[in-house]
Amino acid sequence: MYGPGQNWADDNSNLASGEQNCAGGNIPGSGALPPECTDGSFGNLFPLSGTFTYGPLYIAAAFEQHKGVNRVSDTIGFPTTAPEDTQGDPNDVANANAWKIAAQYTFSTKTTIGGSYEKFKRNVPAYLEYQNERQRSGT
Repeated sequence: MYGPGQNWADDNSNLASGEQNCAGGNIPGSGALPPECTDGSFGNLFPLSGTFTYGPLYIAAAFEQHKGVNRVSDTIGFPTTAPEDTQGDPNDVANANAWKIAAQYTFSTKTTIGGSYEKFKRNVPAYLEYQNERQRSGT
């Protein structure tokens, strides 16, 4: 599947086409620091998933990429690339990728076990990792 972006700015800083609300909230500043309106806005979306079933075994895998996720407002007021830069760091517009794999098995007794593992990563420079709370691995 492909989801075309609804944000016409190169850095995904505009409101999405047809929307009157900011990404991450309803008014400027509610999901991003004023005067921005960008918290989590992104461009194109590329998801892919598949499943496999063989008798009692079920396996699923998925991948998704959000292009140019804009989190510039997270760095407004904080010096980043230069001490005089307090308007947000332009390097905080980066791709976010997530993948997941899961498996389930049903025994003849109808007892079912399953589990999953996922990893989410945002591709920002190392000096911006401090504000990257959404990056994680999970089970």
